[in-house]
Amino acid sequence: MAPLRVSGETIGGSVITLVDLSERKAFEKRQTLMMHELDHRVKNTLAMVLSICGRTLAGSDSLEEFRLRFTRRIQALAATHSLLADASWAGIDLAALIETELAPYVSAAGPHLAVSKLERTVAPDVAIAFGLVVHELATNAVKYGALSAENGKVTVSGSTLNGNLYEVVWAESGGPPVTPPIRQGFGQTLITRSLARGEGTGATVDFAPDGVVCRMVLPIEVET
Repeated sequence: MAPLRVSGETIGGSVITLVDLSERKAFEKRQTLMMHELDHRVKNTLAMVLSICGRTLAGSDSLEEFRLRFTRRIQALAATHSLLADASWAGIDLAALIETELAPYVSAAGPHLAVSKLERTVAPDVAIAFGLVVHELATNAVKYGALSAENGKVTVSGSTLNGNLYEVVWAESGGPPVTPPIRQGFGQTLITRSLARGEGTGATVDFAPDGVVCRMVLPIEVET
């Protein structure tokens, strides 16, 4: 509001300007929500990094072993975060996530990896846990399993269990004979526990003599 000056100091009324601030207010609200969400995600990520650091250190026999394992696990976490950022944190396609996590070890177009029926999308928290599980499976396959042999192969396939659950099966073949580990390390603990998201979900690992088989049941919260 401003005075309407007729002449000199004579005021003959007022001028009122109305500005619609709805769009600006909505933007400010979205920005505030995004900042709170970012703060929440950063805190969760830092807590996860601290957990990975502590558990990796506890399971390492030397500083060099710790450095290598910890670096690779953080790189796997970062790879999943990059995919989520590209998708505006709306979820990740399982096939893309598997191929990204396996990229340092095996080509998706090569004979050592076959991915089928994974055109499903999972929520961000499930994607992060799933990415770390795939990383642990991959590193184990490179060291001791199918990806350590010339004719070894990893087959990853999916199937719907019901409207909300989806099973992903990681199956190795063509590698050296498998023997169950003597003790359960952090990697195996991560695989069997991190995907639990309610009834029916989680992962199991079968150290079959002809190849490791891991069955992972995920909640599907976002449909493609």
